[in-house]
Amino acid sequence: FYGAIGEIIGLLMVLLGVVEFVVAWGYLTQKGWARWAGLILAAIGLVEGITTLPTGALSIAIDGVIIYYLTRPHIIDWFAGRSAETPPPLA
Repeated sequence: FYGAIGEIIGLLMVLLGVVEFVVAWGYLTQKGWARWAGLILAAIGLVEGITTLPTGALSIAIDGVIIYYLTRPHIIDWFAGRSAETPPPLA
C-alpha cells in the first residue's frame, strides 16, 4: 500500500518538474501564457509553504519574490511584446 502511494507521489513530482520546465521555456521565449502559469505555480507554492511552516519559510519567500517580479509593469509589458528590451534583473 505505501509503495503505491510513494509511486504516485513520485509521478506527481515528475509531472510537476515537466510543467515547470515548460514554463521556464515559456519565460525564455517570451510567451504570455508562461507569465500566468508562473504566477499560478508560485501561488500554489505559496499556499504549500504556508501549510508547512516553519520549514516552508524559504519557499514562501521565493514564491513571494516570483509573484512580485511577474507583476511588475515592465515585466507585463515584456511578456506582452511591448518592450524590445530584455527585462532588467531583479536586483
